[in-house]
Amino acid sequence: MRKKYILVIVLFAFAIGGGIYNYIFTKTGIYKNVTNQGSTTLKGNSATIGVWNDGLNNAASIALYLDDTLIIDSLQLSSTPYEHQLNNLTKGDHIMKVKVINTGASTAVSPRFSITDAIKITSFNINSSKDSIGAYTIIVP
Repeated sequence: MRKKYILVIVLFAFAIGGGIYNYIFTKTGIYKNVTNQGSTTLKGNSATIGVWNDGLNNAASIALYLDDTLIIDSLQLSSTPYEHQLNNLTKGDHIMKVKVINTGASTAVSPRFSITDAIKITSFNINSSKDSIGAYTIIVP
């Protein structure tokens, strides 16, 4: 009888753990349907990210993650670039993800990005929607 209680407790713990895992990794939306759309290699370990809407000003807003850590929350895109400084990045690949908060008047968002390091400027768009996370890899040699 005691073994049955232990088994029930263990199964219950797995169910609770699975529910927490599901909430964290799917409800936050930064782990589902990720499409990497390119990469750039920095010269050094610091850069400035610029992000803006170079299309229609449709009140779209995004959240920006670097290595699954939120770095910009609820940024409403405009034609004026918003800049964010990245300092002391470790060697290796860093994945920048765009999560759409609000698409505004359209069904998808394609914010324009620039990454400026000590030597060059790289510009690109990251296509995202409510159901698909756009990503871009920043490589620090």
